[in-house]
Order: sequence, then C-alpha cells, then structure tokens
Amino acid sequence: LNTGLKQPFSSEEVLENLEKIKNWEFRPFFVTIAHHFWNQICGHSESLSGIILKFADQSEGLNSGFTSMGRKVLERLVDDTNSKRIIPDIKHMSIKARKEYYQMLDSGNPKFTNIPVIASHAACNGLKSFDDPVIAHPKTANKLNPASINFFDEEIIRIAKSKGIIGLQLDERRIVNKKTLKKTKNSLKRNKIMHYRSELLWNQIQHIAEVLDAEGLFAWDCMVIGSDFDGIIDSLNGFWTAEELPYLADFLERHAYNYMRSHNLVNIKNVLDADEIIARLMSKNGRSFIKEYF
Repeated sequence: LNTGLKQPFSSEEVLENLEKIKNWEFRPFFVTIAHHFWNQICGHSESLSGIILKFADQSEGLNSGFTSMGRKVLERLVDDTNSKRIIPDIKHMSIKARKEYYQMLDSGNPKFTNIPVIASHAACNGLKSFDDPVIAHPKTANKLNPASINFFDEEIIRIAKSKGIIGLQLDERRIVNKKTLKKTKNSLKRNKIMHYRSELLWNQIQHIAEVLDAEGLFAWDCMVIGSDFDGIIDSLNGFWTAEELPYLADFLERHAYNYMRSHNLVNIKNVLDADEIIARLMSKNGRSFIKEYF
C-alpha cells in the first residue's frame, strides 16, 4: 500500500494500490492487518522480546488503534462487491485495534456483515475478557501465556460464533507461560520429547474446547493448525518443520484420546472420537473454511 515507511503517504495512492490488489486474478484470501512494526494503518501488540528488542524498536504505534486511513482501508477490504472481499486477520493487532474492529463488526454497517473472524497463527492467553482479565478455566488457563498478543476467551467465543477460524501456532514461547515451559519434562528419547511438547499444544486445544463448550457452542469446527513455520522463532521441540506434522497429529490424537476418556464437556455434540477431533484440526476444518469463504 506504500505506508509504514516513516514518511508521509498519499491516501489516494493507498486506495489505488488496494484496488489493484482486489482486482488481481488471484487476490489474497485474507490479510494480516498489523505485524511487528507501525504501518500507519493499525496499531500492533508487543511481539518481540529479549535481546532482539535492543535492535528492533516496536514502540511507535504500539497498542494504538486504527488510523483514519486504516479505517478506510479496512472498509474497502471487506467490501464484498463482485465477491472480492479480502478478510482481515486479527493476529498482531493491538487490543485497542481489536476492540475497534469488533465494534465495526457489530455496527450494523452492511459492509461488515457475515465476516468470519480469522486469527491466522494464534494462541489463547487464558483470560476471560478485555474488561475482566481473570482466569475462568484454571486447569488449562494457568499454563497459558497471558500476553496481550494472545486472545481472550471472549474473542475465542466471538470467532466461533462468527464461523471463523483459529490457527493454532507452534511457538513454545507463545502457547504457554515461562513457568509451564520450565516445568515441561525433558528426555533424550525423541518420542518422549514429542509427547511432552505436543501436550503444550493440546492444552491450547483443550482450553478452546472447554471455553466454547461452557457457552453451549460446538467446539471442534473452528480450530486448525496455523503453524507460522515461515516466521516461527522457537518451534515446539521435536516438531521443527512441516515434515513433522504427521507426527504431531499422532501425538495430539494420543492426548485427545486420554482427555475424552474423562472429559469435562457438557454439550453432547462435543463428545467426539479422538481421531475425528484431530482430523478436523489437521485438515477438515481448514478445507471446509476455504470452501465456504474462498
């Protein structure tokens, strides 16, 4: 769009560039509106830590909302004229920007209707809501990373109700907190490493399932693997590339089987066989979502 370059931009050029993108023969299915740094469109959440912060300053635009230009871009993205909508992705958006986006979805503006909420490479933070950031599901939530870049229970519910999708990322630092990661068992045997590390991801899956089940919602149709393999920093130990995804499916099915033997789910529709749950997570849900919206 020619923004985010630390210099003035032309609103006319930005919208012209967006129009070109919407008219590509193969336009994007969805677009992540924010990333690590200020783009003059939408505020971002803190996403970097440790030594990298000495070399990469995220402060400009951090935790801010949409700019006036950003709102124009967003409205044009979601415009479904001639079936050319490009769906916004909420990953990396600041809390303020996410709130503003949800307000637009609830505004009654016809351009913002029937939009599935997408979180492309996400994790839960275990907290109930923006306004009430407490833990409502302690068994799973106590293990999660409460960072603002991760998503609140109320957002998980919104995604499910919108018939949206949660792509679960595979970065160890994002999906659990430091205490949980430190307590995770180690081994010299790879199969044991894969068992222990896949359980960290299963905890995310279980948390989403129990949050949605408590709301009387079907829990197993809004989750997929959103690995972020091309941008991941610290992948789950033992699952370093896409080559290991079949093994991840196998180990997740083991955790699903153990969970479903003594689950806490109330909605009978959520009581599925372990192999069906993991088949949905690894492929079925993603295919159904793309077929429905793309």
